[in-house]
Amino acid sequence: MARINTARVGVFLQTVMIILKNNPNGLAGREVLDEMERQIVLSDEERGFYRTNPRENRARVCTRWWTVNLVKAGWIDKSKTAWNITELGSQQLEAFPDPEAFALESRRLYQQWRRENNVPEPVEAEIDTELQVAAGGLLNIET
Repeated sequence: MARINTARVGVFLQTVMIILKNNPNGLAGREVLDEMERQIVLSDEERGFYRTNPRENRARVCTRWWTVNLVKAGWIDKSKTAWNITELGSQQLEAFPDPEAFALESRRLYQQWRRENNVPEPVEAEIDTELQVAAGGLLNIET
């Protein structure tokens, strides 16, 4: 199974942000991911399913994980009912038009949040190995 490279992660994250920017009242996570799939042509690998989660394709599962970076960076808010872009998120979307740079900055800010809050890295043995490989190390995106 191939890893999803940083630039591709950035495409997914920027698409999520643009969808939220175009929906200022927010959308349910499911609706965001539905719209994301309409806007991005998924590879066969991204359309595939993990054996541990046959309900959502790999693109949706990985995007749910990657958006943790956006939350911890303060770029989006997620509640049980809606995902919303923040003012800072709108600014960062403009400041980082390159998908790879966007993904790397969100990752840098996630790492900063993790250090400031004394949150340890997840133990790889505890993470589904299929997801680990596809997501490039869970929240670690491959460069």
